[in-house]
Amino acid sequence: MFINLTPHVIKVQVPDYETGGSRILAIEPEPQPARVAAVETLVGYMYGVEISKHTFGKVENLPEPQQGVAFIVSGMVRDALKGRPDVLAPDTGKTAVRNQQGQVAYVTRLRGK
Repeated sequence: MFINLTPHVIKVQVPDYETGGSRILAIEPEPQPARVAAVETLVGYMYGVEISKHTFGKVENLPEPQQGVAFIVSGMVRDALKGRPDVLAPDTGKTAVRNQQGQVAYVTRLRGK
């Protein structure tokens, strides 16, 4: 079972075992998304342009692991975590399917750590 802890509906292409093809699974978001604070630090300048780095703070609104449950979070939240194989993010890279405006219509896989 997937629990969507992003603020958006997540659409994932999944196998359709009845037809042998695939279908799109729409996973509705929970009321409270998981969040992580990003701390920005100025590290210097290059050719007059500020250079900064981001580090992650504490992840909030992420439940403890549950048997048979995978949590879908934003890529930023996923990247901030260590040691949680039950926490996944939509893979919006080259395998994502995009609409005519270039926005992600659905993903074909999820990203873990």
